[in-house]
Amino acid sequence: MRSKVLGLWAVVLGQHRLPPPLRSQGPYSSHKRGSTIPHKFYPPKYADGTPATDLAPGLRLALRLTNSCASDLGTTYEGNDFPSGSTTWRYDPESGHYIFNLKTQLGWSLGCYRTTVSYAGITLAETYFNLVR
Repeated sequence: MRSKVLGLWAVVLGQHRLPPPLRSQGPYSSHKRGSTIPHKFYPPKYADGTPATDLAPGLRLALRLTNSCASDLGTTYEGNDFPSGSTTWRYDPESGHYIFNLKTQLGWSLGCYRTTVSYAGITLAETYFNLVR
């Protein structure tokens, strides 16, 4: 695994987009409290060009409630703690992307959340979404 991680570090410096239902640029998507928000992204590639399809156990989703979608300040939550049903991060070979179904909680504050996907401390994808009633 060490050689793979070293190869990943060399390649994954660019961020990947989160396809719909999330949006990578404003206006950002809006989702109701209590809803499930699929987080999907295409895998990075190792140094030899092979897609890194074996990262699911180490992927992390962090959510940060911000003052606005232009802010980086706010409270951070571990998104992996809020899966929908029994799902965790997984790689879907048919669609060619990783997916995690985030179950938003009814008690969460309304507002803009920054959502960040990372592996071993490396940010792979990031965007914002609005949580509404």
